[in-house]
Amino acid sequence: MRYSGWLAAGFLLLAGAGLAQPGRLPAKKKLIEYGWDVPTPAYVRDHLVQMQERPFDGVIMRLAGKGGGQVFSGGRWNPADYQADLEALQAIEWGSFGDNFLMIYAASEQDWFSDEDWKAVLANLEIMAKAAKAGRCFLAFDPEPYGKNPWNYHTQAQAGKHSFAAYQEKVRQRGQEFITTIGRQLPDNVLLTLFAYSTFAGLTDLADPGQRQAVLAANPYGLYLSFLNGMLDRLGPRMSIADGNEPSYYYENAGKFHEAHHLMRQRALALVPPGLVPKHQTQVQVSQALYMDYLFGRMGTKGILSWWMSPEERAKWFEHNVYWALRTADEYVWLYSERMNWWTGEGLPEGMEAAAVRAREAVAQGRPLGYDQREVMKEIEARTQAQISQQLVRRTAEVPAFGHGEAPQIDGALDDPAWQRSVALEDFVPLFGTSDQPLKAPTRAWVGWDQRYLYLAVQAEEPLADKLESVGTARDDEVWNGDSIEILLSAREGGVPYFHFALNPRNVQWDAEFTTDHDLNYSPDWNSATCIAAGEWTTEIAIPWTALRLEARPGLQLQADLCRQRRPEPELSSWSQLVRGFLEPGNFGVLTLK
Repeated sequence: MRYSGWLAAGFLLLAGAGLAQPGRLPAKKKLIEYGWDVPTPAYVRDHLVQMQERPFDGVIMRLAGKGGGQVFSGGRWNPADYQADLEALQAIEWGSFGDNFLMIYAASEQDWFSDEDWKAVLANLEIMAKAAKAGRCFLAFDPEPYGKNPWNYHTQAQAGKHSFAAYQEKVRQRGQEFITTIGRQLPDNVLLTLFAYSTFAGLTDLADPGQRQAVLAANPYGLYLSFLNGMLDRLGPRMSIADGNEPSYYYENAGKFHEAHHLMRQRALALVPPGLVPKHQTQVQVSQALYMDYLFGRMGTKGILSWWMSPEERAKWFEHNVYWALRTADEYVWLYSERMNWWTGEGLPEGMEAAAVRAREAVAQGRPLGYDQREVMKEIEARTQAQISQQLVRRTAEVPAFGHGEAPQIDGALDDPAWQRSVALEDFVPLFGTSDQPLKAPTRAWVGWDQRYLYLAVQAEEPLADKLESVGTARDDEVWNGDSIEILLSAREGGVPYFHFALNPRNVQWDAEFTTDHDLNYSPDWNSATCIAAGEWTTEIAIPWTALRLEARPGLQLQADLCRQRRPEPELSSWSQLVRGFLEPGNFGVLTLK
């Protein structure tokens, strides 16, 4: 059962209503700034008057000392390296900036099972906590590892020695130690995590504990959930964790913000040990995030909707998202950017600051926003699609049949003569607007058929073959989180419903049928094999027509696409060009059997 009876009967927390006792009750909704313009304590000390002219209630800072917040990496810190940070923090008179944070980063060189490693981690964390105390700040935490990933079980130093369950237990213990160390210096700390339980939305509806364990073990953040629950175990009575919900970067309507609030406030309880449910309800805050470069078309790709908007339309979308993020957050909304600097004014988009001020005032005064962004986005989407469709690389191919006894052997090698009698598809192209340069690692494919199977072969060049990432070990693990090939097939004009197949370089398969959502109960028998060699990895695939619920015949048309995710140097590519991702059936190519 996902929720206990007393919880279902006794708790009803509305969006934006704040935390129930005994957690820290927020006084008001607050905007916090963070990005590549992240300042050091010394910069804030010297520029705070100018900084407070911006529409924020606080800022996230990084330490200037060696390591800059990387408490998990680089061994034990020397406190003397942070004395200048400490003095700068002590000298800051915050004024209107009432909620300020020092950022902790998650890239890790430590071994979860090494007590010596963890003595160093906690010693480093103690320095950060003392610095935050000196500056009357809180600590924030970015779980995304810009370096070695501490949350991926399969890349851990002792994964061959300890089971995933053993790692979960140890990581939970480390989470307890982590938050206890913070609490000794900062008993009122609000740990603003850029994402917490919100990143595990796909797990909340998995009632089978064994299935959940399998999915977690294959997830690159699989151990992070144990760390969160460990922190919750020892979270002091006056402390809080703010779930920053980084996925809200991409929301386009108010409903998404409300759904996220429900996820963090209710659905996430399925991820919390039963004894911690009351603590989660009273001491975990709902927060939201806005990605400025995405909203203002600054990401260097034509594949995002804001690229095609006017400056006025971008500002209105931003105003909408600030408004609904504040409405649905318990306390904090954090704004992230990479290509602008709030503190120097460099690169600030037209109308952005005024839009933030309008949204803040409307929320503070309890006024409605005054327009429905959902309808606006529909109009912009239709206009954009019409413009993009004229520029997309559309692909079609006629697929020859194999004669009796000519079908290829599915062994992962592409040396079978059958592929010489198939059709060679054009080389894959990058997602629309992502780059004007050729792909660093080309991909090509071949297709053929007989009365029983549709056959596909893919050659994925990979100059960094030693850095391939194969995520997952069992059928239907989340292989798309690493290097992978995906195949999408439909006999319907428009491409829906469609069948979706994926595999990684280690030949772990995943499949689903999409109608209005992906049905993972779809598990047909299909044959595949892969081969990793110097400079490439290859795969051969045979999908039975029965799995597609079709009978093969000349003239049959398939709406189809073949896609590749490359991880060593991230690239997304496909045979028929797509715009924002692989699940765009309206942009699939066409394969015609002959």
